[in-house]
Formats: sequence, C-alpha cells, structure tokens
Amino acid sequence: MSYRNLPIDQVLSLLQQGDKQLLARLITCAESNKKSDQIYISEILSKFKYSANMTRRIGITGSPGVGKSSLIEKIGFELIKQGRKLAVLTIDPSSSLTRGSILGDKTRMVELSKEDLVFIRPSPSKNHLGGISEGTRSNIQLCEIAGFQDILIETVGIGQSEHEVSSVSDMTIWIGIGGAGDELQGIKRGIMEWADLMLINKSDGSNIAKSTKTKNELQSVIGFMPFRKNNKKAEILLTSALENQGIEEIIKKIDFFFQDILNNNKLISTRLDQEIQFFNQKWQKEILQELLLQKEIHIKHSELINLIESKKIDANSASIQLQEFIFAHFKDRKSK
Repeated sequence: MSYRNLPIDQVLSLLQQGDKQLLARLITCAESNKKSDQIYISEILSKFKYSANMTRRIGITGSPGVGKSSLIEKIGFELIKQGRKLAVLTIDPSSSLTRGSILGDKTRMVELSKEDLVFIRPSPSKNHLGGISEGTRSNIQLCEIAGFQDILIETVGIGQSEHEVSSVSDMTIWIGIGGAGDELQGIKRGIMEWADLMLINKSDGSNIAKSTKTKNELQSVIGFMPFRKNNKKAEILLTSALENQGIEEIIKKIDFFFQDILNNNKLISTRLDQEIQFFNQKWQKEILQELLLQKEIHIKHSELINLIESKKIDANSASIQLQEFIFAHFKDRKSK
C-alpha cells in the first residue's frame, strides 16, 4: 500500500518508529515541485512537535577536492560510537537537464552507509549556488521526526553562496586544504563570517607545513571577523581523514559548541530567526510565481524584459511600470 493512502497520523507514527524506506519516500516528496506534494509534507511537519534540544544540525561546506566526504565518514563513525543516530544529507551539483543529483555521496561513504544508526541521502541542489534548496529544510525536519539526533548537511561548496548552509544549520563547519588558496577564497566568499569551526584537511606528510601556514594566515584574519552566535571566534583545526588525525578533537569542539549555545539559550533563538528568514523568502517567491501565472502580468513582464534588452528602458523604470501594472490589474479585477 502506498503511504499516501494512509492517514497522516499513521504515516507520522511509522516515521517516528524510524522507517528509513518511508523517510526516503517522504524526502522525495519534499523535493518535488508539485504543490500537492508540498502541502502533504507541510501537513506532516505541522503535526509533529519536537524539542530543539534533542537534535543538532551541522552544516559542512568547502571547495570540491578538500575531502569533505572522507572527513564526514570519520566524524560519522565517532558520533555513532556515542550511540547517536546520524543522518547525512549530501547536496550534490544538479544536472542542468534532469535537475538530478550527479555525484551521489552514498557511493563515497560506503562503510558508514552500512550502519543501522545511519541514514545517508544525496539530493540535487537544483542549481542553487549555495546548495540549499527549499526541500533541504523539510528534509532536516523529516530526519528529526524519524529519530535522528545529528543531522550533517554537506553542500556542494561551489559559487558565491556557500554560506547558505548556515541558514539551516545550528553550527557551520568549513573545510579547506593547506596551500591551495582556500583561505583567500574563504575570505572572498564571506564564509569566514559564518563558520563556527574551520578544518584544514589533508594535513599529513609533506602537507603539514603548508597546512600550518594556512592555519596561521586564517588565524590572523579571524581577529577581524565578527563573533559567532556563541559569542566566540571560529576555531581552526588541522585534520587528516587519511590518517584519522584530529577527528576526536572535532567531536569535542562540536559537543562543546552545542553545550555552550544550549546553556546560553542561543539554539532556539537561532532556529526561530532561520524560520522567519525562510518564511519571508518563501512567501515572496511564491507570490511572484503566482503573479507570473496571471496571463496579462506574464505578457507585460515579457514585454518589459524585451524593452530592457533593446535598451529602450532601464531596469528601474521597468520595475516601476510592472508594479503599477500589477496594482492596476488587481484593482480592475476587484471593481468588476
């Protein structure tokens, strides 16, 4: 029987029992662009009341090739040693044609994916530069309903919006490597303003000197960065997934960070701020989509784009014209 034929309360009950197959299907539903699917997921999420103190959302970002997946696998094994249930949501670059996930991190975390306490789900970024799509937030909440205590969100690490992962995370971890210019890129993209913990990975063998130099350079810049949500500056660690170096220290930093923001009542306030930010983004986007479904508005919008392209009007004037047209359109409809 399809889960869609079951009462919502029964689906919620099965999910709370940790049904991974159901969780995977619901995540597929959450990633759908169909309005009916979005409403269905909203109904499930609205029925579940959870304590924010019970879960930890950790965003992990960094450029391709820095060993994010290898490091996540090592971190994952340490977390499940503590008996914690772990969900890893890996957001891959999307195919521009199919919008499907290209890489599939589950194939890169083979050993971790075999563990009973672990759920790994690769998802397409759907061309969102920062890797965070609208479905990501719902996916995190679905994993929490299914009883997963630690949610790791790995993003593509491409483009100018890497820091978007912090909009759905309690803690943000940035991963780079020594001597590759990552420190400068981190400053350029602003990720240093969002990172709570910075890891210089592949710090082994002949790379140790380069990694140490990179750490020192980053450390000198961090002094100019704003304090994070726990009123502290980002910390920097040298790590090696290959040699299993620094992994226990990462876990200690994660544990300390969450204990700190819980003691200072920052966790709930951070999530509330994120919820409001998401609400403002979502209603604006959906209203715009609905407006452009109106035939007359869609035509006017296209006409103005053509005028901008032919340099017959500037963007600011076109925007004013479109606003006036929209207001007049609904005023006329109301008077009829």
